[in-house]
Amino acid sequence: MLKSHEIIKNLRLEKNWSQKDVAEKLNISVNGYSKMERGKSSINTERLNELAAIFDVSPHDLLPNDQNGNCLIIKGNNNNNQHSNFYHAPQDIVNEIEKLQLKIQYQEQLLQQQARELQNMQNLIDLLKQK
Repeated sequence: MLKSHEIIKNLRLEKNWSQKDVAEKLNISVNGYSKMERGKSSINTERLNELAAIFDVSPHDLLPNDQNGNCLIIKGNNNNNQHSNFYHAPQDIVNEIEKLQLKIQYQEQLLQQQARELQNMQNLIDLLKQK
């Protein structure tokens, strides 16, 4: 079973297009497209539709299916923009969850640091009031 980035690369090669050609059609950098084609960046449904139009195929043709013909699509809200990401294997979901957990952990650390700094500032204010 081919993954989406492999399907996209094969379609590009069939048309004898360079990565630069496709990147220009998508109005993105060559590096951005290259990451997509190597599977280093996720492809949301909007981008999937753009790729399908460029390659003149159905968006469904770009989605890998599991043994049962299933593909997981997760809808979300990013900066007030509705988007969907698709994941074709359980490992992709695990990787995404791990990344999100790391982000949450980092944000919690920042909040704890901020709380300590606020407490220190409050202590300084209290000291200044005493004088």
